[in-house]
Order: sequence, then C-alpha cells, then structure tokens
Amino acid sequence: MKTRIQSAFFLLFLVAAACSKDAPAPGTGPKPPEVIPPPLTPLGRDGLPQNWVDAPFSQRSLYLEAEAPGPCLPCPPDAKCSPCPPPFHRFSTHPAGHPDGKMVFVAFTKPATGLKVGGYYHLSGRTVAWAPHGDIFITMDHQAREWFPPEKCKKLIAEYKNIRDPSKGACEKDDECTILPGGVDDCGRAMDKKTATLLEPIYQMFRDMCGLSIHCAPRFATPACREGRCVEIRGK
Repeated sequence: MKTRIQSAFFLLFLVAAACSKDAPAPGTGPKPPEVIPPPLTPLGRDGLPQNWVDAPFSQRSLYLEAEAPGPCLPCPPDAKCSPCPPPFHRFSTHPAGHPDGKMVFVAFTKPATGLKVGGYYHLSGRTVAWAPHGDIFITMDHQAREWFPPEKCKKLIAEYKNIRDPSKGACEKDDECTILPGGVDDCGRAMDKKTATLLEPIYQMFRDMCGLSIHCAPRFATPACREGRCVEIRGK
C-alpha cells in the first residue's frame, strides 16, 4: 500500500514537471497584436494636403455651426483624454438641429474673418481626403460674406409678389410709369411708379442677400401709359 502511494506521488510530480516545462515564463507569452495607426496625409508648406488644388472644384452652401477650436493641449501621462477635435470650422448642410443636416469640416487657406455662428455662406473650394480627419472642404473664401438662407429668400419673393401682382399699373400719363428690374421671379414688367417705390427696397434686399435667381437678357423697352395702364413700348 505504501509503495502504491509513493508511485502515485511520483507520477503527479512528473506531470507537474512536464507542465511547468511547457508553460511560458511570466512576461514571455504572446503579445496582443500592435495597433498601427493609419498613415497621415502628407502636408505642404501651407499646412494643407499636398496637391489639394488638383481635387475637383465645387461650390457649397453651408450654415456655420462652430468656429475652429483652439490648440489642443497635450494630454498628461497616464490620463484618459478625449481625442482632440478636428482643427477646422464646422459647417452643416442645413440649419442647426435639422434632421437632414450633414456635418462638413471646412479649412480656410487663410484665417477667416467675419464669420457668424448660424450664418449662411456660399463657399467655393475642393474636397480632399485628410487623414486622420476624413474628407475636408478647403476654400480660399477667407472673407466669405453672409447670405440669407433659402427660407428667408422665399419669404421675400412672396412679399414682392403680394405687392406687385394685385397692382393694376394704373396711370394717367407716361411719366407715372417705369419698368421693374428683373431677376426676382421674372424679367421685369411695366409698373406704376407708386407700386415700384414699394417694391424697390425688397428687390434690393433680395439682390444683395439672396442673389438674383433669374438672369435676364438686355431689353430695349420704354414705359408708357396706354388706356390708363402702364405698358412697355418695345424697340431700340
């Protein structure tokens, strides 16, 4: 009986020795695969991606949501810092909070001036891949001007038509008539000067803040009063 017990202990000793021989030493086991970050986009002297001017040209109409953040402070050792935000102005294709809005990061070739959060801007530029940030729209419009958004321009058109359309263009003589400038919703028409005076500030605001939506060819016409209504007399 004693011999059997000794044999069992000896067998357990051999098994333990074999296991310890095959086990890796502490710290020498297989290491997790190293995460290699994607390569960064090479930049030129201007700090922009090389050959960005070769990307396709496009025009974008965007709403400014936030200006570019300031420099990102270094993360202290052993701290869990959030990733630095992309160093670009953040725009959107729709007003803030709109469910269909898509974020667009915009880089200006020079420091941008005159921008206002919530403002609507027409920008010309090129979209380029800029790792690790993704697609970035680069523009030279660093002095971009603010425009009225489409919704406000539609209201101006409606206000313009509500004044113009009911007018009969009534007159008694030729000098009471004029020809409205075109570009809002048609290429102009003969109108009495009283109504034209009411329309002029709306037209100027639409022209300056919306841009004329219709481009009209030169016209050769003279306003005249015929049978109590303003009309156009065509001719050179």
